[in-house]
Amino acid sequence: MKEIESKDNIIICICTYKRPQSLSRLILCLNKQERSNNFYFSILIIDNDGEFSAKPVFNTTKNDLDVKIEYYNVPDKNYASVRNAAILKSKGNYIAFIDDDEIPVSNWLVFLYNSLIRSNADGVLGPIIPSFTKPPPRWLVKSKLAERKRFYTGDIVSSKYTRTGNVLFSKDIFFTSNTYFDTDFGAIGGEDVDLFRRLISKGKEFIWCDDAIIYEDVPEDRT
Repeated sequence: MKEIESKDNIIICICTYKRPQSLSRLILCLNKQERSNNFYFSILIIDNDGEFSAKPVFNTTKNDLDVKIEYYNVPDKNYASVRNAAILKSKGNYIAFIDDDEIPVSNWLVFLYNSLIRSNADGVLGPIIPSFTKPPPRWLVKSKLAERKRFYTGDIVSSKYTRTGNVLFSKDIFFTSNTYFDTDFGAIGGEDVDLFRRLISKGKEFIWCDDAIIYEDVPEDRT
């Protein structure tokens, strides 16, 4: 067992844009995450709204949490810029990404961390399960169009099935490979899959942890 002073430090990064209610719910949920003797964690908010809509959430919750929380504003409408800022502002040796409209199971971080340490991989991903705000039509459930592919825990994941909605990285992989999210993607998306593709091409390995479940809100208009 590691000594307290040598515990790993995980920074949970939340990139958010004009979802204060969802953000507040997520922060309170993360505060209740199962603890471990091998790591401690803190929360980092990267607010992509030039009007600082996430700042009141930060101010309201920061004094009521059991974990440290920090806030930064990155108004540039570029997904890669926001995610790169999260990496550069993170002070831990591990970085977890989760979206502001998601909710993890209570031992989400423990599952990710344990899988990463046991495998000696560079990162670990987990499943994102849709959570419909209203019952979806039967044809949608039957077609499984809203379901994403899942793997067995420990399976190596190709870049085709990667994303940043549920992932834990070793922070070193960005600096040692000089590989970051590509800002040329702008606000069109796809920068996350591209990042994984380039990291994998440089010999980095990412595995799956099927127990590290996250539930993603699917509002009626998206359904």
